[in-house]
Amino acid sequence: MIQNFIFRTFLQVMALLLTLSSAIFLAKGAMALSVNDIAKLSQPKFDYNLDVASNLSSNRADTIVGVCLLITAVLFQMVNLLWPNEYADFKINIIGVILAVVISLIVLKIGWVVSAKIQHKTLKEVKEI
Repeated sequence: MIQNFIFRTFLQVMALLLTLSSAIFLAKGAMALSVNDIAKLSQPKFDYNLDVASNLSSNRADTIVGVCLLITAVLFQMVNLLWPNEYADFKINIIGVILAVVISLIVLKIGWVVSAKIQHKTLKEVKEI
């Protein structure tokens, strides 16, 4: 019975924190382009601009990580929804909350590292074109 409380609390908090993490990455990706970069993108070019390519690479990486986190959060929410629910299963378990917060922070850090790797890989590919 206590394990159900831990698991359900973990699922709910994890889904919430993954959704927040995905929102951070998606917002970061949307804000990556500065006003100057947008102006540069709207002008005709004969060659690429390294600053704009870097910002677009960052935008792409953050969006990929944000969408992956959002899909993972939806999966956690679906598991929580489909998990058999008992009447007494509405308690919040502090162990489940702490476990979800710790794992979410680890996932957020991994997301930051993966985003940076994707950005560097994309920028490298852009330079090779």
